[in-house]
Amino acid sequence: MSDRLNHHNNDCKNVGTLKVSILVNVYNGAKTIARALESLVSQSYDNIEIVVFDDGSVDNTVDEVRAFNSTKIVLIEGGQNIGLGYGRNKALDHVTGDLLGFCDADDYWHPDFLSLHIKNWEHGRGLQSSNFYLVDILGNVKGKKYIWTTPLRYSYKKILSRYTVGLLATIVDVEKLRAVVHDLKPTYHCIWD
Repeated sequence: MSDRLNHHNNDCKNVGTLKVSILVNVYNGAKTIARALESLVSQSYDNIEIVVFDDGSVDNTVDEVRAFNSTKIVLIEGGQNIGLGYGRNKALDHVTGDLLGFCDADDYWHPDFLSLHIKNWEHGRGLQSSNFYLVDILGNVKGKKYIWTTPLRYSYKKILSRYTVGLLATIVDVEKLRAVVHDLKPTYHCIWD
């Protein structure tokens, strides 16, 4: 598995040409999905696709997504509700980008979120994460989450016990993610928050 993780199909690509897929999983998110999608289609970095996986919503979420009528948005209707982790795995099969970001239906991104990540992306990197704000439904800032930097002397076990990454503020290399996800046992085969 480690050889596959070290292989990177984007080594010859210019960072500015990398396509970013944004995965939006939603269940009954009609009240918040429009704000999330507006923040995504308005990104200053525009080589993107937005893959919306509707996980069996019973409200008018799907209608809200279709109302955008954007070529950047791909709607996948999952049918029966299967939960966030399994839904993300199913949606991963529809991703065509080089990199992947996660934005839930009740989240939204700063217009330069992707531009800043792409500007700082280094080939061979598996993931990159940033700080993020916690806001209420009205957009009032309730706090800021900082990414904890790991000193080199820390053991793997200690890193796992202390390191926090906000998935909503993380960009992942799709090929490396697929290598890891598909090598896991089915019971652990989920991308969870």
